[in-house]
Amino acid sequence: MEQNSISVASKYIIQNIEENDKTLNELKKSLLTIESDKMDKANIKNNIDTVLGFISDFVTNFGSLDIGEKKNAIRLIFKEIVYDGENLRVKFF
Repeated sequence: MEQNSISVASKYIIQNIEENDKTLNELKKSLLTIESDKMDKANIKNNIDTVLGFISDFVTNFGSLDIGEKKNAIRLIFKEIVYDGENLRVKFF
């Protein structure tokens, strides 16, 4: 009888360990996803700050730039500019 109750207790403990291990692995995956998203958002913020810096420098120095420098600055700031006669779409780098 005692052996049987130890066996039942062992099975219960093993089952709980397996369930907790599964939960732990799911939480680890969730944490990795959250950390990845956080890094992506930080990179996006950094890219926005860089583009804003380029725009600020461009506006500040516009009068002193020659046409070639203006073209190069615009290429650094904008990925694509499309005007279809009605709408202007701008994509930044």
